[in-house]
Amino acid sequence: MPPTVWQQILSAIDARLKTILVANHYQTDAGNNVFYWRTTDFRQDEDGTLPDLPAIKYFETTEENETLNMAIESNTVALNIEVLAGGSDDATVKAVLDQMYADVLKCVGVDETWGGLALLTEMKAHEVKMEREELLMGSILTTFELLYRHRRWDPFTAA
Repeated sequence: MPPTVWQQILSAIDARLKTILVANHYQTDAGNNVFYWRTTDFRQDEDGTLPDLPAIKYFETTEENETLNMAIESNTVALNIEVLAGGSDDATVKAVLDQMYADVLKCVGVDETWGGLALLTEMKAHEVKMEREELLMGSILTTFELLYRHRRWDPFTAA
């Protein structure tokens, strides 16, 4: 069975986030560590470093649906993209997070329709967190609303 419209959008998001590389004129190489729905913690290795950082996690949380014209289903999804970095110095970690945040905004802005699969992607909010245990880890979680449509009762066909 072919992927649903939402699955196609997720594939486009994943592919685009992985282009966040200095070689592609971004500020960071965060695209080397992109995770969809990663629920495991980022752990230190034997050397005391966090090998999976910097990283980008993305996941959807809620979806609101509305039937239009009895033939089209309009869907608004809350899409979260979180950038994470670690280190020992607060100012350095925050500076890396700010660069990654800017990279994500630039990346989403390349084509907010994700290849014509969505109508709109709009930034709604962001939240900064810094936590220290053995090593400092920070994140910026950005919430976007993504609007897409498919035929009513047919999530495989865009409308």
